[in-house]
Amino acid sequence: MLGSKKTTSKTVRFGRRPRRHRFSTERGGLRAGRRRHAVSTSRQKNCGGSGNSDCFQAGAYVKHSEGAAFIAGALAYGWQDVTTNRNASVFGIEACAANFKTNAISDGSKAGYK
Repeated sequence: MLGSKKTTSKTVRFGRRPRRHRFSTERGGLRAGRRRHAVSTSRQKNCGGSGNSDCFQAGAYVKHSEGAAFIAGALAYGWQDVTTNRNASVFGIEACAANFKTNAISDGSKAGYK
């Protein structure tokens, strides 16, 4: 076989979905999740590669309405840990590897009148 690929993935989510109460003018919610992903490839003998990714995300959302006016906001955090390994065959077998970690913080808000 010229090439093959094997992937595995696992996702875990927890949190509470935003709710709308019948007589309330406020909404809100929390969400969080974690994901692990692994990839392995093999094109020719001794020339394959592999990679792992692990990430976590969490966020919160809130909205308040007063009559036709509203204001809403959200805040989220994300973290990733990625590792890759690769064999390259230019003048023989040479191994290349990379490992990096990232963090991200996101926010947003909006206001309006319906």
